[in-house]
Amino acid sequence: MNSTKSEILFAGFNQDSTMFCVGTDTGFRVCNALNSTEKFQRDLKGGIGHVEMLYRSNILALVGGGLQPKYPDNKVIIWDDHLVKCIGEMSFRTKIKNVKLKNDRVVVVLEKKIFVYNFTDLKLLDQIETCPNPRGICTINTEGDHTILATLEKSVGKVFVNNYDANKAYCIEAHVSPISYLQLNSTGTKLATSSEKGTVIRIYDTNTGQISQELRRGNDYATITSLAFDFRSQWLGCASDQGTIHIFAVNQEGLQQEQQIQNQVSHNPKSKFEFLKGIIPILGSEWSFAQFRVLDTKCKVSFVPDEHQLIVISYEGKYYKAQFDPQKGGECIKVEEKYLISDKDYEQATALLEQLTGNLVENLNMFNKHPKIHKILQDNFEIFPENYLVQPQQMDEGIEQYHKYLEQICNQTSKEEKKTKNKNPWTEEERRLFKQAIKEGSSKDWKAMAAIIKTRSPPQVRSYYQKYMKKKRQKLKTENKSQ
Repeated sequence: MNSTKSEILFAGFNQDSTMFCVGTDTGFRVCNALNSTEKFQRDLKGGIGHVEMLYRSNILALVGGGLQPKYPDNKVIIWDDHLVKCIGEMSFRTKIKNVKLKNDRVVVVLEKKIFVYNFTDLKLLDQIETCPNPRGICTINTEGDHTILATLEKSVGKVFVNNYDANKAYCIEAHVSPISYLQLNSTGTKLATSSEKGTVIRIYDTNTGQISQELRRGNDYATITSLAFDFRSQWLGCASDQGTIHIFAVNQEGLQQEQQIQNQVSHNPKSKFEFLKGIIPILGSEWSFAQFRVLDTKCKVSFVPDEHQLIVISYEGKYYKAQFDPQKGGECIKVEEKYLISDKDYEQATALLEQLTGNLVENLNMFNKHPKIHKILQDNFEIFPENYLVQPQQMDEGIEQYHKYLEQICNQTSKEEKKTKNKNPWTEEERRLFKQAIKEGSSKDWKAMAAIIKTRSPPQVRSYYQKYMKKKRQKLKTENKSQ
């Protein structure tokens, strides 16, 4: 499994969060969410940009993606993994942005339209027009025979909620700025929303359309990458590109104060100056009850039922499990962290690292004898420069031997390479496009940044980014010292 953001095209949980799926540039993989153990994987010789699993069944919805997609990005492939083949497909005129499955529904999200189908015969039930929706924002309840669907409205900042069984539909004016994420709880009674600012999350009652809670992630702008209720709707998890996973306590409407004390209902911290919220609205917000910090910038979160544990999977290829205290909150305790590769692959890759020598030819011959393990090493290690493996801090074995090897390789750098090293400096236009790429949210996605700059390769972009950030940190240190 790839550990770099550009290699993992999709990561997400199934409806009850017991499994998670990962789409890559070669196929997809399905793993147990409780321990990240691989259940099955399929090498399709092409990219899969979206994988939606139907609960814990053998039925999945696939959409092609990446530089070499397995399927067109305007087709939904209904895949039966028991038969290991496609059993149906749905074609559209434009690129598919998202797919949601329920036991009796298929929801397909396009840029400006959403289609709702009956699962058994793929009969079209509804079409919904939305404002521009490049992120494919949409959510559907996963439990119960009823169907509640929340989508973007035509107007920016508004949410359209449709309860099909009750024949009830209405609009919620959720935010002033464009919406960045929507998430219903499993039964569809609560709806969490966030805007592109990423500072405030609001929870609405879908029966009344009224706001029940306003939660504050932070004061700095952020891109929300995931919102998730736990199974009992007692907690809400929030992930963003800032690297902190926030856990909020969700209000338990209908419980009297005595019942809340008896059930040990937790509460989010608030400002001491809450009484001034009529003048300064920010003082009325609730802050996160617990926090878990990671280095990854694009994550999906979920909860382990009744265990007060958080599960995080990242597009950088990491799996985390963390424990939080339901009474005290605060910092979570990390229970587990590992790459999304099987233990057998991990052991084989580690064993091969032990055999690396200072002779590049010998190493290449060794890689040719073990192409699968070589691919695992390439996927889970940064290549810098090309064809040289850089050992990540997470690997405990083979470090000493590898460092000796790396030192020898560095010493073999020719004088001609050193002379030509700085003969191709970055132009002002390239630097401008580089900063533009960072502002557009492509930071650390080397292929995406290279596509914006056009005249530089992904390895060159990565190298320049490292130097750029180093200079930025040094500048900040200098400014802090002078103050």
